[in-house]
Amino acid sequence: MRTPEMPAARMPAEPARIGALGRIIGALVSPRAAFADIARRPGWVFPIVLLTAVCLVFNIVLATRVDWRQTARDLLERTRQIERIPLDQVDQQLQAMEMGFKIQGYARGVLGSITLALLVSVVSLLVFNVIGGGGVPFKSVFAISSYAILPLGLRELLAIFVAYLKEWGTVDALNPVASNVAAFLPSDAPMWQFSLGASVDLFALWMYLLLAIGFSAANPKKLPLGKALGLSFAMFLFFTALGTGIAFLTG
Repeated sequence: MRTPEMPAARMPAEPARIGALGRIIGALVSPRAAFADIARRPGWVFPIVLLTAVCLVFNIVLATRVDWRQTARDLLERTRQIERIPLDQVDQQLQAMEMGFKIQGYARGVLGSITLALLVSVVSLLVFNVIGGGGVPFKSVFAISSYAILPLGLRELLAIFVAYLKEWGTVDALNPVASNVAAFLPSDAPMWQFSLGASVDLFALWMYLLLAIGFSAANPKKLPLGKALGLSFAMFLFFTALGTGIAFLTG
């Protein structure tokens, strides 16, 4: 009598791959699934290239739509540094600052996105792996960070349209999109208040949320969502306090 053959054990189906464009959209609207795919198959080239293109266009637009001389004067007056500059040297100082702003803008357009992704990766490695014990490989850390900063690119994309909607010279180069508390402060508020208000930004908070979701998706056992959110919020508090403290001491 033949013994009936046992059916072969079914292997769990591998989740369908998400394409590069799908990851971009998914990271913004359906981050859990998108970041789980990013953690399984890390990749960072497409978001960094896209963010660099947006950042470069953004800074080119600012260079042509912002009154940099007035921006420099406002910054000197806000920090009260203009009181320490001899009157016959103020114009020279404003001219130097105007040129410096433009050069920094173009350099940031080319290198800003990859530099930011690296900085976020290093800090996230410390927070989620060293402190949180997540054990996420650096390749995945960098990929998660590259997609988590997408909201900041979206903010710059909106700023491009805002710059063209406003008259020349009326664009606030330091805060072109009113997405944070600093946009609603009076112009004579001290620098530490501007720094604190700028930190409470919708797009920046979105980035911290995506970091938490991304690392939780990468290792849900060691980094459950609640724990990842707590670590990400602690990161936000640390950098907010750091920026506010520096502005208070130097402003």
